[in-house]
Amino acid sequence: MSYADQVFIHTCRDILSNGFWDTDLPVRPRWADGTPAHTVKIFGVVNRYDLRREFPIMTLRRTAFKNCVDELLWIWQKKSNDIRQLGSRIWDAWADERGTIGKAYGYQLGVKHRYSDGWFDQVDRVLKDLRENPASRRMVTSLFNHHDLSEMGLYPCAWSMTFNVTGSTLNAVLNQRSQDMLTASNWNVCQYAVLLHMMARSAGLEAGELVHVTADPVIRVKKADPALGLEILAQEGCPRRPDRLTVGWAVKSRGPDRTFLREVERCIRWLREEYGADSVLIPFFHDEDWKVCDAVAQGLDGQAGCLRQKYLSEQTLSIIGCMDVLVGVRLHALIYAAVMGVPMIGISYDPKVDSFLASIQRPTPFTVRDFTLEKFQAVFRETVESRERICAETARAVEELVSKLDKNEDLIREIMERAT
Repeated sequence: MSYADQVFIHTCRDILSNGFWDTDLPVRPRWADGTPAHTVKIFGVVNRYDLRREFPIMTLRRTAFKNCVDELLWIWQKKSNDIRQLGSRIWDAWADERGTIGKAYGYQLGVKHRYSDGWFDQVDRVLKDLRENPASRRMVTSLFNHHDLSEMGLYPCAWSMTFNVTGSTLNAVLNQRSQDMLTASNWNVCQYAVLLHMMARSAGLEAGELVHVTADPVIRVKKADPALGLEILAQEGCPRRPDRLTVGWAVKSRGPDRTFLREVERCIRWLREEYGADSVLIPFFHDEDWKVCDAVAQGLDGQAGCLRQKYLSEQTLSIIGCMDVLVGVRLHALIYAAVMGVPMIGISYDPKVDSFLASIQRPTPFTVRDFTLEKFQAVFRETVESRERICAETARAVEELVSKLDKNEDLIREIMERAT
């Protein structure tokens, strides 16, 4: 477990144990169905990462590292606000009709300001001082320009960097006004660790400490409405038929060895022959899993559907909530099934999967290495025949993780603890 994992778990525990719920207050964010996105939060979290010892990336859950670095370069190198210059679609929802996010983020860093020694934008000003005046205590960038806030697609979250040179070491403080812990916590830390390394290298220095100050870290969770999933499945050509079992598959590749995927194909064929069941391949991490899921679907000649679009967490929760059974390799798919009350069959590839299944009193019948149709048949029959009992047992296990206020935060906390 990395140091970043430990920081993440500690912060989430603190929020869930000691946090303040804003359920009685009006809030700006909304879920897709228009309901308020309330949060639980604490005030003022300070975390320190020594980049000389370890790069602060999490291993408990995936961080889309290439995309987070791409966004960093979009802001700090391209100094852009044009989403067409960004390699991902994470800013689409905040773009205007011109395809920009207004005077936010990269735009602010590209504006030139007058100094006593000339005109510089904020990035070039810091780079000049790092090289020519490293003793300066004025190496600060700020994206929170009140004059331009009304013309920003979104107020900046990570808004200020303060650089400090100590000997041959470059340290920095990242200030962030707010952070959704389950969406972007490690994303921002990785971004600004990369930035600190880049700035240090450009000045011939060693990257030292990144101090991350978050004023308002929050957790936001909601059980999704299955109606959204039904709509998505219909749009994808995989309509949920009430007279048939629908089995979801969240699988991943094992590299060039296709033995596991061939067994998955055999299982899906058997499900169609034995139960008339519809199978849906769900690429949980779309960029990694879609080609694998599509290849399985293609090899089945129409006996299974495959989701082709990339979906947000709430949408994926809703899709999984529409399944009668979820067969999952991906840990997060199994977590989603537990949250949505869907019976699951876990296929282990990592001890974290085993630990999570044990936490909700479900067995780990096989791994990706020994998974076969013959083993699957017995487990699936038992799951279908005992579906009500399994649902009840899973619900009881989940209820033990949920607070008396019936909030989902305790479920997340226990999942965090079990996944270590």
